[in-house]
Amino acid sequence: MKKSIILIPILSLITVALLFKTYYITKEIIEVRFSSIDNGIEYQVYYSSGNEDFNEKNSVKLQSQKSNELTEKTILIESAKKIDNLRFDIGSNPSEFKIKNLMFIGNKTIAPTFEDFNNKKNDQISNLTNSNGIINFKTIGNDPFFVFNNIDLKEKEVTGFKFEIFIMLIISTLIFYTIFYKILK
Repeated sequence: MKKSIILIPILSLITVALLFKTYYITKEIIEVRFSSIDNGIEYQVYYSSGNEDFNEKNSVKLQSQKSNELTEKTILIESAKKIDNLRFDIGSNPSEFKIKNLMFIGNKTIAPTFEDFNNKKNDQISNLTNSNGIINFKTIGNDPFFVFNNIDLKEKEVTGFKFEIFIMLIISTLIFYTIFYKILK
């Protein structure tokens, strides 16, 4: 009986610790947000750390709907490692595009300017112009993209520590083991 009384708080603390570890996950999340006018194409954002090459495994796709007016789109990237570089792919066929308010959002927000688009590495992009904050361009191949290197958004946690949830975990664990103890008794 005395062992059970000692065992319940120990099991409770172990359970709380495991639940807390599960709850307090740190992953980098970057939100890529923009508005565009397009023909219902597939956007794909690749991400990498340091000097890593871009690859399909580290990418997220978004299929858009055809739109004749600026429509906001969001792509969420979740990674267990820090993200340093983004490659923003725009469709797979030659077309005309308008993009406004492209933002990479982590703990801080980076909003590339027209000069950033114009100076960044890009491929199969032509006629890049800026009209009242809207980036206009044509894609001329089947794999057009912009690359943004050395972005510094820092880690953004999927979830963070919240004292209320921690207290609820402790209380619910104690209730569970108290009921468990009474059943065994």
